[in-house]
Amino acid sequence: MRCTAMIALAVAFPFTGLSTEVRGDEFQWVISTPESQNFSSAKLDAVKTELAKRRTKSLLVIRNDRIVYEWYADNHGPSKKHYTASMAKALVGGVSLALAMGKGRIRLDEPASKFIPQWRDDPQKSKITIRQLGSHTSGIEDAEADDLPHDQLTGWKGDFWKRLEPPNDPFTISRDVSPVLFEPGTKFQYSNPGIALLGYAVTASLKNARDENLRTDLRSLLQDNVMRPIGIEDGEWAVGYGRTFDVDGFPLVGTWGGGSFSARALARVGRLMLRKGDWNGRQILSPEAVRETTIDAGLPNGNGMGWWTNGQNLFPSLPRDAFWAAGAGHQILLVVPSLNLICVRNGNRLVAETGSETEYQNAKGKFLFDPLMAAVTDKATSTTSPFPPSPVISDISFDWSTHQRYAQGSDNWQLTWADDGHQYAPWGDGGGFGGTNSEGRVSLGVVRIEGSHDDYRGTNVWGGLNPENPATFGGKSWGMIGIDGSLYMWVSPRSKLHDMQSEARLYRSNDHAATWQPADWAFTNEDGLTIPTICQFGQDYGGARDDFVYHYFLPPSSAESTTISRIGNSGEVFLARSHMSRLMDRSAYEFFSGMDDRGQPRWNKTLADKQAVFSDRNGTGWCLSVSYNSGLQRYLLMTNHISSSRGNLGLFDAPEPWGPWTTVTYRNRSENTHFGAGHVVDNVFFGNFPTKWLSADGTEFTLVFTGGGRGKNNDSWNAIRGRFLLNSQ
Repeated sequence: MRCTAMIALAVAFPFTGLSTEVRGDEFQWVISTPESQNFSSAKLDAVKTELAKRRTKSLLVIRNDRIVYEWYADNHGPSKKHYTASMAKALVGGVSLALAMGKGRIRLDEPASKFIPQWRDDPQKSKITIRQLGSHTSGIEDAEADDLPHDQLTGWKGDFWKRLEPPNDPFTISRDVSPVLFEPGTKFQYSNPGIALLGYAVTASLKNARDENLRTDLRSLLQDNVMRPIGIEDGEWAVGYGRTFDVDGFPLVGTWGGGSFSARALARVGRLMLRKGDWNGRQILSPEAVRETTIDAGLPNGNGMGWWTNGQNLFPSLPRDAFWAAGAGHQILLVVPSLNLICVRNGNRLVAETGSETEYQNAKGKFLFDPLMAAVTDKATSTTSPFPPSPVISDISFDWSTHQRYAQGSDNWQLTWADDGHQYAPWGDGGGFGGTNSEGRVSLGVVRIEGSHDDYRGTNVWGGLNPENPATFGGKSWGMIGIDGSLYMWVSPRSKLHDMQSEARLYRSNDHAATWQPADWAFTNEDGLTIPTICQFGQDYGGARDDFVYHYFLPPSSAESTTISRIGNSGEVFLARSHMSRLMDRSAYEFFSGMDDRGQPRWNKTLADKQAVFSDRNGTGWCLSVSYNSGLQRYLLMTNHISSSRGNLGLFDAPEPWGPWTTVTYRNRSENTHFGAGHVVDNVFFGNFPTKWLSADGTEFTLVFTGGGRGKNNDSWNAIRGRFLLNSQ
């Protein structure tokens, strides 16, 4: 086969995987000491003391389903509502969007004009997508100006906040009057009208749903499908200014503001999102929809859908997977999945009204995020691997005297071992072997590598300088595999990362890369699957664990070019498998969707049910490699973190393609441990271990790596010998 004022609670039911009949109100928070959940009591007291000085009314900190700190100002309490202002963008807009996405009613990259027909003939608004509306990148002008109070605004902006009857209501104004300031998707512009139209589109998407409970206004939708199922009492929340507008036959509820929640109610919403839509065994929201709405959307500023994210490391003290809802006056619901942490802060502004906008924006970091993270006693630093050390491999060493460099200006080079005994690899840009950055340059080429690790030559089979066959299409690839005499290659179009992520299409060659035929389907950005690689086994896929081929995908990243200074994705990796005889058949693909009670992987053909098979809170690079070391019987995954093209390589191993992952090495430029330190320029972003060049016992290897360089230094084929150091040695 191939605290200061702690609230007493009744201890209820910790999560035990209950059935779908579980009622939301059967879950109750458990009280614990801060130290029991790896917090410092003294530091949390200091956080509260400073916040109390700054007009805070509530502070609630929860970790691992335990309330570790809960404090309220006089005349406030755990079930008393507080205004939430723009938190509605996440709590109403983002959550209702996730619900509609999970029901298959709407997708992020659909044009908003599908649901707003008045835009279909507009040259600018017809280009706006749901993703752009939710992330404040649609270009629609905001209804605020010059820091004036809403009641002092004039014209359409003043009317927006008056919430008049149609046709002068805020939805019609947003749709028909608010201008578009720039090409949609190219810039960030905070936009209350944009979020209003997100709510319009979500409501319209549900109009003809089969389920009668979905064909309603967003307030009722959330009440029946989210709030009551997770145990939030009706009296502990309100949204939409208490108004419903009848526009074009749609019952529209405000998604930009006008809500109020108790601190405990906010925490329940945070718990639902932290658990990717699961509430004690009942899947309230689709896991994939929650993921897509709470991660960096891949557009300027790194926003999610109504939620703010730390995907672009805006707050270095927070883990990269943190996301939050925020409203005027520093209303905050913070969720940090990697720490299993939820925090609620309500009150008035943390800084004076006369302070600058920068001072206002920085205040949540200065007075909440930073000191809260400092109070966590077990939080890993940004230079720490998210996984424990490998039980098999203790370290990795390189012999830099063996370093070889060829094909200057051509990068990537993910190798596969084919049936003819040779290795094949795609490259990006440049002329391949014998070429330069300009001579023979192609967007995508394929090389054949003949020989052993210490005596080999490269021949440009498809594209490049003096090729055996001309290249006939462009793109980039980090995923090629040889199976039963055929080669398969995942191709992402064009060169800029935004374009690379638009689709991943599989091509097949039955003549050793001379010609290629594409599949008639592709995975797209909308699927949340980009830039795939394939797990490498032995020659012609010999030695594989079974008859399946394992494909690893990254989520979309926010970076806009291949010269990335900061990683802008969630750090998650997804896994799909397909039978080796049906790689070109889309219906053959199924996706890793978690582990069952017996510790076995679940596979599901529904994309919405996929779950990450690997996650690094510090992000992943925009490419990765995976191979099986048969001598060590370990799967090896290599990618980079924190920032790309800096040599921040992480190498992880596992006994199975789906884990559990452990750390071989985690190298960081900030600690001068980055790959190649003192030997090559620190711009390496990709490496892979050719299985043909592994020693029989798996301890000796060749690493083929590449980097930035813009046609110089590591922007080339680089090969170096090395050794895995074993724990048994």
